[in-house]
Amino acid sequence: MPEKNKKNGSDSIPESTQNIRLQDSKFDQEQAIQSVRAQYQAECRELENTIQSLRAELENLQLNKDGEIQKNLADSAAEAQQLMETAKSLREELEQSAANAAAEIQGARAEYMAQTEQLESTIKQMRNQLEQTDSA
Repeated sequence: MPEKNKKNGSDSIPESTQNIRLQDSKFDQEQAIQSVRAQYQAECRELENTIQSLRAELENLQLNKDGEIQKNLADSAAEAQQLMETAKSLREELEQSAANAAAEIQGARAEYMAQTEQLESTIKQMRNQLEQTDSA
C-alpha cells in the first residue's frame, strides 16, 4: 500500500523519492540556466568580436579616406601652383611682347619722323632751287 504523505495526509510518492526528483529538477534547471548563460556569453563574445572588427574596418576606411583627401589636396595644390606659374610666365611673355611692340612702334615713329624731316628738307631744297631757277 502507498505511503501517506505526512504533510497533507494523501497517498503519494514517498518523500525521499520526491526529494530526489526535486533535486533532479533543480539540477536540470541549473544545467539549463548554465547552458543559457554559456550561450549568452558566447553570443556576447561574438558580438564584441564583430564590433571590434567593424571598428577596425571603419578606422581603416577613415585612414584610406583621409589619405585620399590628402593626396587630392596635394595634387590640387601642385596643379594650382603649376597654373600660377603658367599664368606668371604668360604674363611675362605678354609684357615682353607689349614692350617689344612699343619699341617697334617707337622705332617706326622715329623712322617716320626722320623720313618726314628728310622729305621736308628735300622739299625745301627743291623749292629753293625752283625759286632760284625762276628768278634767274
